[in-house]
Parts: sequence; structure tokens; C-alpha cells
Amino acid sequence: MTLLVATDEAGYGPRLGPLVIVATAWRLAAGCDITTADQMLRTPLQIDNIGSFHIDDSKRIFKRAKAHSESSASISSIDRITDAVAHWVSLPIPSVDMAKWLREVAADDFESLIKQPWFQSLAAKPSVASSNDSSADPTTAALVRHWSSGGWQLAGIAARVIDVARFNAMLDRAGNKADLLSDSTCDLAIKLANRVYDASDRSVIIQSDRFGGRAYYAGLIQHHCAEYNVQVLAESNQVSSYRLTDSIEPTVRPQSIDWSFTVGGDSFPPVAMSSIIAKSTRERLMGLLNRYFQMQTASDPKLGENLKPTAGYTVDANRFLSEISAYRIAAGIDDQILIRKK
Repeated sequence: MTLLVATDEAGYGPRLGPLVIVATAWRLAAGCDITTADQMLRTPLQIDNIGSFHIDDSKRIFKRAKAHSESSASISSIDRITDAVAHWVSLPIPSVDMAKWLREVAADDFESLIKQPWFQSLAAKPSVASSNDSSADPTTAALVRHWSSGGWQLAGIAARVIDVARFNAMLDRAGNKADLLSDSTCDLAIKLANRVYDASDRSVIIQSDRFGGRAYYAGLIQHHCAEYNVQVLAESNQVSSYRLTDSIEPTVRPQSIDWSFTVGGDSFPPVAMSSIIAKSTRERLMGLLNRYFQMQTASDPKLGENLKPTAGYTVDANRFLSEISAYRIAAGIDDQILIRKK
């Protein structure tokens, strides 16, 4: 069988909020064609009274609700898709228990995340799963049947959810955020590949969206895969491809991995699915951040309860920071935990 790991991120550019990187692992059933399997992920599924669902770059299919809050974000198509893929691999459903979802997919980041005042509600005792648990949702079942009918089977999901405090600390070490993203993505991808690998996986592929204008990744891959010999297959304006080989017994880890970084890689459905999960996870966390500051500034005579939420991008982030400045000063909130350096 073919094992594929696909990666993408959400929140690379904003000034506020976490950087979320997601890797998804897929297996193509024996006898199935990748083109056909991809097409089934890409083909829209219309569900009566719900809407049409298709897999594409999250930036193209996401529509931000007018009231950016946890409740409004819960009805978006990318959240429904993320709930469905979580169910597909028997992970906690984000719309039912966001904290449990994060503990499972981003275990290395959860304790740092909940140190931020706006995310501390995630540390509260989990609530009992309610009737809206997507494990019993017909939409979820329909989506999973549709996606899997082409031959791809989802095998695992892993994430990095890097809060601002950790982002700034990592940036100090990395030097720039492009290297921070590259390093974190490669580490996440190879760890997931090794975690889900089985000796029956005759072909192992890692597919990543290219990071900005970077075209050379051999040294980065070698750093994270020291046990492999890294061969450059192509380094062009559109794609950078590498073959990793190792003589170790294949029951331990893959003997060979083909790894590609492609411009517009999120047009490839498994990469797009990683993009959707990353975007959904970040939007939910931004909902918590916005709600926290809306509650804290509700008594402000200038704002009342009318603090406009932010998605965290520079211009609007500056507006948001200006409006909450009185509270930030009074509460002694350190910029280091709220505002990214770059």
C-alpha cells in the first residue's frame, strides 16, 4: 500500500493568535489509483438542508462569520469537515470537546497553550459529550463514506499549535519565522510518518506546500532525518523533490521516502485537508481569544460589549490592540504572550 503524509499550516502571517501546522497521514488501498482517490476527495458532496462540501485550500472555502465567536465558528463548513475527519480516525470531536481534541493532536503544545489567559478555559474539566457529538451525525457519516470511496483511508492526524509566547521564544532561536515554520513542519511530518508506518507500506510519500520562496530543503530534511541519505531529485521554481533512503530493516521505519515541496501544494486534496484542519483549529482558538477580551472589556465605557473581534492580521490586529490597550495595561498583560515579534 501507499502511505502519504500531507502538511499545511494556518496563521503564518497574523500578528495575533497561534500558528497551527497540521500533518495528515493517508493510505491508498491496494489496487486503487491516486488520481481517482484524489478526485473523490475533490468532488463536492451536496447534503440536503446542510450545504455542499468539497476539499480545497481552506483560504478559498472559508467564510468568516460576521460575529467571530466560538458559537458562530462552530457552524462553518471547515469545522464540519474537521469534525468528520476527527471521527474518521476515532479522535475527539473538536466541536464537542476542543480541549480533548488539542490534547490528542497537539499534545506537545497543550500545556503551553493553556498558560495564556484567553485559552485557560480549555483547562477546565471536560463536559460530558452532548447529543451533537459528530459520531452520531449523519453529515459526518456521509462525508466519510464519500471521501473513502475513492480509495484513500485516513490513518492519522498530528498538529503543532504554537501560541504566541512559544512562537516568540522559538523565533529567537530560529532567527526568522520562515525557518521556524520549515523546521516545525518537517519535524511534525517525519514523526507522523514514523508513527503510522507499517511494513505493508511499500511506498511512502510526504507532500508539503512550499514555504514562501524557499526552494532548497535538503539540509533541513537531513537535519530531521539523520539516519537517511537525502538525494535531490529536483529544485525548481515550482517543486523541490527529494528521495530519502536507508538500509535498515523496513519493519522499523520506511526504507525509502519521496518528499516534495510544491508551489500551490494545497491544490492537492490531502494537503488541502491538512489546510482545512489547521484553519478550523486556529479559528476556534481565535474565537476563544476574542471572547476573552470582549468579556474583559465589557465594562469599558467606550467599548461596552461592542469590541469588534479580530482575525489577527496586522492592520486589524493594530486596531484591536489599540482598543484593548487600557485593559492590557491595567491587567499587566505582557506583549510577549500576546503579540508576535514578526
